Amino acid sequence: MPVTPRKKLSLVRRRQQIAEYYLKGWSQTAIAEQLQIGQSIVCADLQLIRREWRSSTIRDFDLAQATELQKIDRIEREAWAAWEQSQKPAQSAVIQGEGTDRPVRKSIRNQHGDARLLEVVLKCNVARRTMLALDPPMRIAPVTPDGQEPYRLAVASLDMADLRALKRLRERTLSPSNQRTITIDEPTNQDA
Repeated sequence: MPVTPRKKLSLVRRRQQIAEYYLKGWSQTAIAEQLQIGQSIVCADLQLIRREWRSSTIRDFDLAQATELQKIDRIEREAWAAWEQSQKPAQSAVIQGEGTDRPVRKSIRNQHGDARLLEVVLKCNVARRTMLALDPPMRIAPVTPDGQEPYRLAVASLDMADLRALKRLRERTLSPSNQRTITIDEPTNQDA
């Protein structure tokens, strides 16, 4: 039996309400009670809603990415055209005197192009590569919160009292089953 337009509208409204309650953190049971329908209906509708959200997100992301790539392409084309124009010889004319037989002095000056336009092209290239994730990820070395040396190097500068305190703290936090022995070499009289 075909679904009537009234039934379709009712179904769309119900799913909108379910989505609203779900986004507010309501449980499936609470939504079912509120809308006076079965929990299994809410579950089935939520599965469809999530599937639509995923496909919509993918489509929206693809569309946004394509739009941004087109913008980058246009900027790059404009920069290349401006670069070509900036390499053409510059011409100027100077008219001296008055009357119809005035002498005209024409000058032509060669130009090498505006390098700033090439920087724009390079920035477009970097933006495109970043958006398409064409470059491998950069490796970042771990640092302390203040951005200085790595933590393991900072520990080396602690005195014996601080190291003992760290050892006691570590022993308290580890459970007996996975405790590891931490040895701290006491300074000998020879080291002192």
